[in-house]
Amino acid sequence: MNPYVTVARAEQTLKVSNPTARHAVAFLQKHRVLKEVSGRQWGKLHLTQPILGMIEKP
Repeated sequence: MNPYVTVARAEQTLKVSNPTARHAVAFLQKHRVLKEVSGRQWGKLHLTQPILGMIEKP
């Protein structure tokens, strides 16, 4: 399980178009499931806090 995701990775994983993947990422970001962590304009990297929390638990 990888807690990091990009729009391109979401597109490939979900087998959807780029606009659909961007919309999904924006939706999850709005609902605080994803947090943008790269600070970049292009190729943004998002972190899924709930998954990271599960990985870090002993």
